[in-house]
Amino acid sequence: MRSMVPWLSLTVSSFTNIPLSKKKPNRVCRGGRWHFPVPYCQPVCGQKPAGTESNIPWHVSIYWNTSFIGYVYVGEGVLLSERVILTETRHIPGNHRQIFPKEVYVVVVGHSYKQFNDSQDPNEVQVSKVDAMFITDQFRNETAFLGDLGVIIPQTPFTFNTKVMPVCLDWTRELDLNVDNTGYATGWASKYTYL
Repeated sequence: MRSMVPWLSLTVSSFTNIPLSKKKPNRVCRGGRWHFPVPYCQPVCGQKPAGTESNIPWHVSIYWNTSFIGYVYVGEGVLLSERVILTETRHIPGNHRQIFPKEVYVVVVGHSYKQFNDSQDPNEVQVSKVDAMFITDQFRNETAFLGDLGVIIPQTPFTFNTKVMPVCLDWTRELDLNVDNTGYATGWASKYTYL
């Protein structure tokens, strides 16, 4: 999508939206500055592709690359943006709150199968090494959930498409939990029975 204003050209890539207001004020450039705020765009988020059961576009798998058995699945996270993954700290293995070197991790998006590099996965699978990992100081161990949040920054930004997009975040601080509301829970865990 392309928007043209005299002396200003905006290009919006696929899978992004520009929130447009109902009023379209005249845009004026005076003294080298526009009198209106710089436009912003938001990525399309939280849209599960029609007709697919297994692909959740914001689901991220985390693997540990071992020299003796290859890639080992260690956990999952959610894609917040092209370069930010939110996960639980317990999915970032380490000893006594010390993270193993980032060089042993890779993150994968756009896949439908748990096994790393599964031949059944589509061509849209994206893999990145890890640039940085962060955990909270409150995290103590895998059995307590206090402070169980981690952030992973991939080396390569992910490209959004129908198989890869961020989860939607609602910053309104309002939570509408009704009996008829539905949502998705993702992960590779086996089925659980809740009492």
